[in-house]
Amino acid sequence: MQIGKVQRVKLATVAILALVLAAGFLLGAAWDRRLDAQPMANAEGRDAQQRQRNERRAPTYTRVQPALTPEQVAAADVILEHRKVAARALMKESRIDSLYLAMKASERAFRDVYDPRFAALADSSRSAIKQVMTPAQAAQYDSLLARDRRRDGDGNQGSR
Repeated sequence: MQIGKVQRVKLATVAILALVLAAGFLLGAAWDRRLDAQPMANAEGRDAQQRQRNERRAPTYTRVQPALTPEQVAAADVILEHRKVAARALMKESRIDSLYLAMKASERAFRDVYDPRFAALADSSRSAIKQVMTPAQAAQYDSLLARDRRRDGDGNQGSR
């Protein structure tokens, strides 16, 4: 009877590991997709967001020192454009698109539970930090937090 129980425990362990691996793979693929490809919904808004992202963050190869020659930059730009086209085509595949939509729904459900609780933790820690400061330090701290929120476009700045 002990052997059967050990086998069940091993099987359960393998099943859990497989689920964790699959979840990690899906989350990694979704994150990679989020970084490299545009979502399918709202094409005009997506293009505007991409233009803003491009203006804020130049490709890594443009920061290489010594700087790339104009010919090297042009060749790298062409390669990057091919990747963007391929990523858009990948996103148009129905299976990929449906997996992406399911992942985003799960992400929204996670954020609905996580974000309010994390915001409460951050607010609590900020209040506690201000308790150890002088009034002038606390005022400057509030000012810095407000500036960070405006810059980052949200109110959840972690442990700042």
